[in-house]
This record gives sequence, C-alpha cells and structure tokens, in this order.
Amino acid sequence: MKINIKATHMAVTPAVRERIERICARLEKLANNPDPDALQSDIEVAKVTRHHRKGNVYSAEINFTAAGKYFRAVAEGETAVAALDEAHDEIKHELVHWKHKTQSTVRREGARFKRRGRAAE
Repeated sequence: MKINIKATHMAVTPAVRERIERICARLEKLANNPDPDALQSDIEVAKVTRHHRKGNVYSAEINFTAAGKYFRAVAEGETAVAALDEAHDEIKHELVHWKHKTQSTVRREGARFKRRGRAAE
C-alpha cells in the first residue's frame, strides 16, 4: 500500500506515525485486495489552531482508494491520535458498508440468474 502522510502546523511524532501505520494495516486488511500496490492512503494530521490549548485542536483527514473506489473521512479531536481514531472509525464504517453492498449485489444477481435457469427448464 502506498501511504502519504502530511502534517500541518505540527510535527509527526512516533506515536502518531505508529497509529497511522496501524490504521493503514487495518484498512488494507478490510479492503481484501489481492494487489496491495493498488491501494493508496493519504493521511493528513493538522493542528487546527495555534493559540487554543483546549477542545478539538487537532484534525485528521483520511483519503483511501481501493478497487477504484474513493473513501474519505474527516474528524477532529483533543489529540492527534484521538482525531486519527475517530477518522479511522468513520472510514472503516464506509468501507464495510461498501463491501456489504457489493456482496449483496453479487448474491442478488446470482439468485436472479438461478431463477432464470429454472424458468427455462
């Protein structure tokens, strides 16, 4: 998987980098693509404001491409890791929804094909 990391108004700490790598590994596993080079993940972590110290100060944006489909999640949190976790949950939800949708379409088409075969007999 190709991973692009961008940090805005902050430095990428080892904890943030480790969390990003863990998130990308989970997304790669969920995508279940036989060609890992076809997957791409663009992750941006930013400090939204330079003078606030409390509240949702950090934001995370994850753009994930798998099988020609584009997924995007944006979240804010009190820490960079919290923002990344929230964005990961959101993009994971989108990816699982897409997988279930495509699987149900395949099953529905298979059932339709089977019914047509029985009607022809």
